[in-house]
Formats: sequence, structure tokens, C-alpha cells
Amino acid sequence: MNRILIIDDEFSMLRGIEFHLRENADFAILTASDRKTAMEILGSQEIHLVVTDLMLPSIEDGLTIMRFAKKQWYQPSVLAMTAFESVENAVATMQAGADDFVSKGFGLDELTLRINNLLKKKNEIDRLAIENRILRETIQKQFSDFQIIGKFRFDIQHIFNSTPDHCLGSTLVIQYKFTIFHHGIDTRY
Repeated sequence: MNRILIIDDEFSMLRGIEFHLRENADFAILTASDRKTAMEILGSQEIHLVVTDLMLPSIEDGLTIMRFAKKQWYQPSVLAMTAFESVENAVATMQAGADDFVSKGFGLDELTLRINNLLKKKNEIDRLAIENRILRETIQKQFSDFQIIGKFRFDIQHIFNSTPDHCLGSTLVIQYKFTIFHHGIDTRY
């Protein structure tokens, strides 16, 4: 289940959003009304989405929360709420780490739609990160196996090159390589 942290210092706004989401969506919802509480929650558990007001009571509090959230290992999505609709504010919000922002006066259905879209994107990014990690581990294992095979090929070439006047049978080569693999590096060359 996705966990959402809602941060707003206006009690009626905080409770209204929380009530609407509890009634209309299936999320685990946590709330905070100040920067300190929000940062304690972000530092103690995995949150999938942060919905934060920028003015808590100053814009620096909201920006600080966003930057802090984005530094967490789980990298939550961030939806910023703001009463200011300037281009400069939008740019600063996105530079601080917001994935989306909505101007206050929004409808709760619009907010729910934005939340659902951000969570879908976040869940897809997390799924792809897991697949990439598995793929990277698989490739590293195969590359390691390839290095062993390459070493084996080099060693066989070395055996034949170092004994040009002798006829070596396949059994002798396999026994020789078995000795190298199971008893350490051959010191004869």
C-alpha cells in the first residue's frame, strides 16, 4: 500500500485533504503540520508521495522539506501546494525537487488525480529500478563466467604454444586444466 505524507500548517486544509483521500482512495496517510514533524517522519519510514504546502510558515520550510525528501534512499515523489502562481515560484519549486505542483484553490478531485498519476509514475520507476538491478547482476555474473572461459582458452593456447614438439591429447589438457582450477594458479608459466 502506498504511503502518503501530507504536510500543511492550516489545520482545515490538512484535515480536508486527509478526509477526502481516506474516503476516495486506498492509501496509508500520515500528516504533519510543521517542518520538524515532517522531517522526522521522512527520516523514519518509507514514504511514496509527499504532498506539501510551500508556506510552513515560510516558503523556505516547504523547499527544505522537498530537498530533504529527495535525499532519502526511497526518493518519494513530491507534489507541492502553493498559493502563489508565479512562474518564478513554479521554477523554484521544481528545482527544489517537486515532481508536480498545484495552486491552492484546487479541487480535491484534481488533487486525487495528480496524486494517482504521481504514484503510478513512482511505482513504475521503482519497478524498472528493480529490473535494472537484476539485469546488472545477471550481466556481471555472465561477464565473470566469460572471463573464466577466456582465461581457460588462453591457458589452453599457452599449453599448446609451450609444447610445440609434443602431441597433447584432450584428456591430458583437461587433466591439466582441472589441476589449475582446483589447486590454484599454475606456476609453470
